[in-house]
Amino acid sequence: LFNTHFTKNEVKSALDASKADRKMLLAYDLALIANGAFLLPTHNGVISSAHSQEDVEKLFEETEKFAKQARFRLT
Repeated sequence: LFNTHFTKNEVKSALDASKADRKMLLAYDLALIANGAFLLPTHNGVISSAHSQEDVEKLFEETEKFAKQARFRLT
């Protein structure tokens, strides 16, 4: 299980996480879906033994693409 938070600040608590950009998270999740890597929008991410190495690499590749495109928009 993992969570993704779009923020310039370190996330150390639920309060920190609540201050992250939720619109950016939704945009990220929708970009993943549109490009073949499904995460349930705005929920925990999950990687399991059912996922192949290619599945994980696809998630990383699409995450990197999104981060490069969205980097300037972070608050």
